[in-house]
Amino acid sequence: MEQWSIPIALLPGIALLILSTSNFILGLNRELKELTIQPQEKLLIKGKMRQLRVLSYALAGLYASCAFLVLISAMMLYGTENASVNLQLIIKVLHLFSVVSIFMSLTLLTVYSIRAVSFRQRAFRGK
Repeated sequence: MEQWSIPIALLPGIALLILSTSNFILGLNRELKELTIQPQEKLLIKGKMRQLRVLSYALAGLYASCAFLVLISAMMLYGTENASVNLQLIIKVLHLFSVVSIFMSLTLLTVYSIRAVSFRQRAFRGK
């Protein structure tokens, strides 16, 4: 496999994370729509909105990492073999941004998952 295609090879995995995160967001939106009918559930709505914000941040990070990876591949493909030190440094920095973005998104998704379980447990205890 050529060097430029390595960052692109990560995109299917990130795409699966984007798809599952989008499904979480759709589920939360449905729940929020049902909860807005019941005005006495303000605390529950507030918690669901926080969950939605966390998922939105994670999704934005995953999109950013995809953009960085595509940009890296393009720079590696169209950059000359004797690329300048500046171009190599930019590629390394973009790699770092991509990895940090993926890591932060995965951390947010982990936090969401842990909080979602405890949130559901509290909701069931309260009913």
